[in-house]
Amino acid sequence: MLFDKKRVLMETYRKTMPSVLLQPVLDLPPELLGQNVEVIVQPVRKIEKPVSDKPFVSIKGALKEYANPEIRKHERDAWSDAAVEKEKRIEAEWKRDHP
Repeated sequence: MLFDKKRVLMETYRKTMPSVLLQPVLDLPPELLGQNVEVIVQPVRKIEKPVSDKPFVSIKGALKEYANPEIRKHERDAWSDAAVEKEKRIEAEWKRDHP
């Protein structure tokens, strides 16, 4: 657990006060002026990543033995080619259904 829930609850402070007292430090909307408001104060928490005992291991190139150089030539344009084919198919279906 990154932080203790009980401690977090203790670090939150709430107070009801007249909005007039906050005018010098906060730009309050007009609808809050002249009313009692609740002020909630919490510290800004920096969430730290848990520390691992295991060293970082890159998996870059782990599937290199399955690579096919012949297919790789076509990968660069695969998405755009598929999008063009789909557009042509949709256009043909539209023309068929709406003569």
